[in-house]
Amino acid sequence: MFSLAHLHLILNHLPIVLIPLGLLMLGIGWYRKLSILQYWGLGILGIAGFFALPVYLTGEEAEHVVEELAGVSEHVLEEHEEWGQRAMILSLMLSSFSLFTWFRLRQTGKLDARLGGLVLGLGIMACVALGLTALEGGEIRRPELRGESSNSMPADAHEEHESEH
Repeated sequence: MFSLAHLHLILNHLPIVLIPLGLLMLGIGWYRKLSILQYWGLGILGIAGFFALPVYLTGEEAEHVVEELAGVSEHVLEEHEEWGQRAMILSLMLSSFSLFTWFRLRQTGKLDARLGGLVLGLGIMACVALGLTALEGGEIRRPELRGESSNSMPADAHEEHESEH
């Protein structure tokens, strides 16, 4: 059955992929003075960052689904949530400034260096926060990301497996 936890897992990839794409387009457009790439980069950043809000809001439901599963660490869940909150705030700030800069670019025909620098800086910070959030999220159910063997089982799961034989 489809749930908010599924939506969380689906939507979380959008800002992670689209924000670096938008930054790349904006950076190339700014360096090459190609306004079409500047428009597209700012537009993608303006839209992509807003996806962080429903990702964050559906995170609580996703947490309820996995928190009782064997091998899931409460500490990792909390770290993921904290990084998710940082990533959401930075992504929303990025979206807001990107859209403002997009409208200014439309009005003036030239990318304002201060606004462009602010958007690039926020974008880099959002990418780092999103990457760390994704890393923490992956550690929730992927033991190899936590430095554990993928063949290792939690003690209670191992005992249950042994009792079946």
